[in-house]
Amino acid sequence: MNICEQIEFDLTGIKKYFDLICEKFDENPEWSYCHGSARYNAVVDIYGCLEFWLKRICDFRMDKDALKLTHKDIRGKNDLSGLNKYLEKVVRIDMSLVNKQYFQLQSLRQVRNVVIHSGAHSEEEKVNKIEGVSLAGTLLIISPAFIESSRINAREYLIHAATA
Repeated sequence: MNICEQIEFDLTGIKKYFDLICEKFDENPEWSYCHGSARYNAVVDIYGCLEFWLKRICDFRMDKDALKLTHKDIRGKNDLSGLNKYLEKVVRIDMSLVNKQYFQLQSLRQVRNVVIHSGAHSEEEKVNKIEGVSLAGTLLIISPAFIESSRINAREYLIHAATA
């Protein structure tokens, strides 16, 4: 199985798991933590998969192209930014072809940080401005469309990085 097939397999597995879990919690009100829990897990799973494979792709390219710098040597505003910068500046991949996906994945990163660091609660209005994300009081409400678009964008971004 090549890297693209592995990425597809992992992201498809996340979708299958998400769909199964959602069936069990759909009867709860949308504003309940229990209802959102499957979506919070999906956000964390998709971002974790993205970060894992992105680092592997950077390591693979470093070895393949005999590069002296690793992705750990490049800093960005956040980890995703640093990895993207590594692919652009060091590996010399044209990542502008997946800019739309990259910016949506930055939104995924912001949502993931709220889930991980604040228990899915936020008072920041900028989170409320992310398409597919809203607040019920301070609790994040994440739409299934946000989950699916994040999964698709992660797939497209990773496949581009792996094959360019």
